[in-house]
Amino acid sequence: MRVYISGPLGGGDQRKNVGRALVAMEAIIFCGHEPFCPHLSWFAELFMFGRVPYSAWMRIDLAWLSQADVVVRLPGESPGADEEVARAGELGIPVVFGVKAFVDRYVNRNPIRPAGESGRSRLPAGTFSGKENP
Repeated sequence: MRVYISGPLGGGDQRKNVGRALVAMEAIIFCGHEPFCPHLSWFAELFMFGRVPYSAWMRIDLAWLSQADVVVRLPGESPGADEEVARAGELGIPVVFGVKAFVDRYVNRNPIRPAGESGRSRLPAGTFSGKENP
């Protein structure tokens, strides 16, 4: 299932907002679903030195949202996330409020095991010992 993660990014502590979205992304992956995390564009924005306007990021995000099977709305104030939830409603895409609610409702019969259990990851061997929380 394609899951769009919607939540605060620009307001407050941006690194914490990105971190919360990545925690949600990890939970969705481990449930056996395919998340799209627009918060990852924060890293692209750093590389692009802020040259891409907010309106372009929202256009990109809403294009991906239209392909989602469900939206997970993370807590916190966010005009952009509110716009995403409204668009999901227009498109008939269900919105679940919070990661726990998503996990409780949409856990897949084939959850993913963490890489430490399978021995395979896209990271180079030895990057993490498995005890750190990157």
